[in-house]
Amino acid sequence: MSESGAKAGATEENNRIDPKDTLFAKFVSGQIQVPKVYEDEYCIAINDINPQAPVHILVIPKLAVGGVSDVANVDLEKYKEAMGHIMSKIHHIASLKGADSYRLVINDGVLGQQSVRWLHIHILGGRQMNWPPG
Repeated sequence: MSESGAKAGATEENNRIDPKDTLFAKFVSGQIQVPKVYEDEYCIAINDINPQAPVHILVIPKLAVGGVSDVANVDLEKYKEAMGHIMSKIHHIASLKGADSYRLVINDGVLGQQSVRWLHIHILGGRQMNWPPG
């Protein structure tokens, strides 16, 4: 993070990229191979390359949605099915890395510190979380 608190990559330019042109799209399609913590028909989970906690997993839905603010622009039934399934797997995914309690974070937009325009969930655990978080 910079002195201003901005996360590298959380820029207007990155938040205008079509989700299908992001690094996460290449992970999901298999175009770029990454070590996976978990995978099923709805998502992949990988270790964050810049971990903010001892356990920091990114859960990346396979459904291309730019962010929470873009949900109104997608097939809602597919979104609900995918996200419902993913939320039901969060505890299992966290437990694969030894975290039995954790924080979930979804960043949206530049001020929300979203650096990759593809909806994804951060699982942070393995230490005491601070409050307030932001």
